[in-house]
Amino acid sequence: MIQEIFLKKAVQIRKEYLKLKYDIGFYENSIKDLLKMIESKSKELGDFKEDLDKSKITDADVAKSRLLKIIMDIESEYNNSNFQINKIDKDIDNLRKEEVELFKQIKQRYPEMNDKDIKQEVQNYIEKMNLS
Repeated sequence: MIQEIFLKKAVQIRKEYLKLKYDIGFYENSIKDLLKMIESKSKELGDFKEDLDKSKITDADVAKSRLLKIIMDIESEYNNSNFQINKIDKDIDNLRKEEVELFKQIKQRYPEMNDKDIKQEVQNYIEKMNLS
């Protein structure tokens, strides 16, 4: 039987995984909001082009300012989403490393156990903790 210290570490990794899974759902909604905003800005760009075509905007500085605002809004929203995605990627990589390291530690401590038995015992413990 695997020592509880290893099993508790597996539970900690599982909890972090579940939190990441929840966060991914949140960020998915954030990305959907980004897409809606881009669609809105696309319409705004279409209106801007129409105003230019109809000579409703004749001042180059006004046109430049309006276009720059649209671009900066898109860039700001993109950077925010990109930051969130990069954070999740980093967290997933760290979690993966923790999982691999834990598995190596268990394998070192219990060389007689095969991979399948180790996974099964850890999964059973996680289920017992209601984290499956």
